[in-house]
Amino acid sequence: MKNVLLLLMLLIFGCAASYVPPEDYVLIPPEEASICLFPEWSVPGDALLLRQTVFLEAAGHNQVLQGLVLLDPDRSRLQIVGMTELGMKLFDLTVCREKHKQNYMSPTLQNQQKALARQIAHSARILFLSGYPSDSPDVYHGPGSILMVSSDRGRKMVHMCSAEDNILKKSFSPDQKKLRLEYFDFCEIGGHFLPKRTVYQDMKAGYSLVIVLHEASIP
Repeated sequence: MKNVLLLLMLLIFGCAASYVPPEDYVLIPPEEASICLFPEWSVPGDALLLRQTVFLEAAGHNQVLQGLVLLDPDRSRLQIVGMTELGMKLFDLTVCREKHKQNYMSPTLQNQQKALARQIAHSARILFLSGYPSDSPDVYHGPGSILMVSSDRGRKMVHMCSAEDNILKKSFSPDQKKLRLEYFDFCEIGGHFLPKRTVYQDMKAGYSLVIVLHEASIP
């Protein structure tokens, strides 16, 4: 339990200029950027219950967690529950695009509960609620990838999407260097086309997640 809490604490402490695309990228209609909408949980549709194993790495330490995500894309919100490998609950959060609510945080976190909840909510938004932007994005097509430029709470956000050999890669942030997402092994799970493995890297906060999806169902 102490190792789990140490890794979670590291998530806390590790952690709008105009955009000019590269010369070889050209402006295209936003509807041609459908690749950036995958996985299917990024777009409106049925609620989904996801059962996952999460491999967390921070500051050279590794920890295995179990996760349940109840995703409601129509209302752009989710509930995420994190547990130790043995099933002890660590946190339970409701996350929306602009805010989050702490349903439960392990009392052993003491005065770090709010900071950790903010970091988990931030990661959950990127992973599950970062589909097609709500504003009108500028979309550029270039060699092997699509750039989608939108606004996120007043900041410019660049989504870079590329796909090959059943792998979808995305990166986020103004300089495309702070957050990276890679989706592997897309297949039909519970009637939905979803990745069995997701790699999430937050270079600014100094941690990474490998998320293995075991089950997806409609609750």
